[in-house]
Amino acid sequence: RPRVIFGFKEDQIKQNDNFIFIERDNSIEILGIKNTKEDLIIPSTINGKEVLRIRSNALFRSNSGIKTITLEEGIKHISQMAFNRSLSLEKLYLPSTLETATENALYELTNTVVYINLEEKPEGFHENWETSSVAVIWNE
Repeated sequence: RPRVIFGFKEDQIKQNDNFIFIERDNSIEILGIKNTKEDLIIPSTINGKEVLRIRSNALFRSNSGIKTITLEEGIKHISQMAFNRSLSLEKLYLPSTLETATENALYELTNTVVYINLEEKPEGFHENWETSSVAVIWNE
């Protein structure tokens, strides 16, 4: 019987030096961030496949060394609590390709400024996509 992790078959879950991810036929979804270097870029492709989603709890408070995260252009979705209670995260750069951010996608990031390369919130963003403690700067 195949082992199931995070609701996926064990052979669907891959990892590299920086990330734990689900590799589908045509896309990648980030499950977790392993690297704790100060500046981290989440690429738009891994293994030649498009990174479409950052899943729940990808960045959790235990990733204490990360100060800046940049999501490359091409990433489209951020799941609930994808970035969750990281006290060390100071800057989060979100791409213009971002279409959806679910409720509490950015959760209790009290020391974080979010820079988003859009003029206004897209229709696909939940009204509570970020907690009130997050500073958001649009069109950056």
